Amino acid sequence: MQIDPMYQYSLKYFKSIYGDALDAANTKEIPQNKKKERVSFFRDEFTRQLYSNICRSLFEEHKLLFSFLICLKIKEEVGNLDQQEVRFLLVGIT
Repeated sequence: MQIDPMYQYSLKYFKSIYGDALDAANTKEIPQNKKKERVSFFRDEFTRQLYSNICRSLFEEHKLLFSFLICLKIKEEVGNLDQQEVRFLLVGIT
């Protein structure tokens, strides 16, 4: 199986998105002593920028799958993902 050349994102591109999100978090007017708020804002901004930039360059037929994978990862990070339900969705009844 070959990867379509369109999907070979470079580390430089990823670092650019990361840097943009970091800049946005630094310019956001959140007091320095509110570290958790700043980290939360950065995480949300990075996820938003990553999603919008990647979706812009995906084939239409792959956008739904990418959205689903991002959603699963976010739910997993929050601790709101039932592994049995995911397994059922992916495999079916076993």
